[in-house]
Amino acid sequence: MDAGYTDARAYLCFYTNDKESLIKTADEDYSNFTAQLLCGKLTLEEKYLQRAVDCAPYNPLGLAELAKCKRNRRLYEEALKLYHKILYVEENNLEAVLGIADMELELGHDDKAETYYQKSFEITRECAGAYLNYGILLYRQHRLAEALNMYRQAVILAPDIPEISYNLALVLKETGEYEEALGLMFNAHLKNPQKEEFTVNLAETLAELFETNAELALKIAQNWQKNEPDNVFSKRILAGLSGTREFEDNPQYAEQLFDVFAETYEDTLAKLNPKIITEFKRLNPKLCGHVLDLGCGTGLAAEYLKNGNTTFDGVDVSAKMLDIAKEKNLYQTLIKADICDFVAQKKNLKTYDLVVAFDVFCYIGNLRPILINLKGKKIWFSTENMPDDRREAYFMTPCGRYKHKKESVIRLLQELGFKQIKSYDFVLRQEKNEDVNGTLFTAEG
Repeated sequence: MDAGYTDARAYLCFYTNDKESLIKTADEDYSNFTAQLLCGKLTLEEKYLQRAVDCAPYNPLGLAELAKCKRNRRLYEEALKLYHKILYVEENNLEAVLGIADMELELGHDDKAETYYQKSFEITRECAGAYLNYGILLYRQHRLAEALNMYRQAVILAPDIPEISYNLALVLKETGEYEEALGLMFNAHLKNPQKEEFTVNLAETLAELFETNAELALKIAQNWQKNEPDNVFSKRILAGLSGTREFEDNPQYAEQLFDVFAETYEDTLAKLNPKIITEFKRLNPKLCGHVLDLGCGTGLAAEYLKNGNTTFDGVDVSAKMLDIAKEKNLYQTLIKADICDFVAQKKNLKTYDLVVAFDVFCYIGNLRPILINLKGKKIWFSTENMPDDRREAYFMTPCGRYKHKKESVIRLLQELGFKQIKSYDFVLRQEKNEDVNGTLFTAEG
């Protein structure tokens, strides 16, 4: 078959999205580079891209497409070899340079990634993606001034890409420039309102602003809630800043919050240096029996506490948290449910010798509904302590977490008929280099 005819036929099929005819054309002539390349791009099937490379082993177009395919399959070593082969042919091929840089960044090889990002700037200063991803590298190395410069350059080149505005906002938030950060976050949020990560950080940044300018933060929160009355985060942050209980104990908020945090949850906790599980283990060195882990998250409790004498079941409202916990293979059963709804079904609790809830009740204000349903069980749970000058039983902080008065929790346990009530004061974790004080409670129904 004439090569020119096959090329024309392949292009026609490609641009009319005629997948069936393009596959037929490619399968009829393995030696035609164009047909194999276009078929691989349209079908996303690696075999056609490999054929294209076999036809023209040093053609950068074929090598680049095959490299992208390998990268999507997480075959990074093979993809890197293909990109380096391109650079052997074309030293300043921008796609290959950035392909290597981005993969090295993803693999955590920051030094190599930085070398190739800098090389990309020698080729062109007009690629917003290079500035964005180099900024990500600098940000995670805490080189904030440099990251800020990269993100600003990216915003100039691509002001309509929400991820760029968002990443610039994160650096500004960390440097304390909350008003400018909020402007950029709202810009990103309006362009992509379905991106819950943007929404979560909007609420967090408003809470940070509240510490320095309460009036402005409250005004922004009120306007946000007015414009998006059904947004669970706008409701929650307004309740936290205004000190009301209008949006209390909402499982939808918890589900969305922890779905967003799932991937970074354990890294974030490591920085906060939580002490809850360590304290519990010190008080229970010989743990045994069937344990229910309420709000189990990614499975940290079972990871540290499980032994040959225990079995663990976990309940959490976040599917993404449970996916991570499942990979650890520590739990006999994992259940996606709101913990208050789960314990309300008494039959769910029959087999358990112990129920634990670590760093969970800080997302629940009124503890009566959940504790009354745990009657008859041995329980351990933690709360964050209220300042001494507060009189109520609990209150929501601007960041959306609850603090509980220790004496009120003890009175509630007594009122509900729990026995052998004990409490242990300790430092829950560190936030902004300051201790967050809490209490670990145990009781038996």
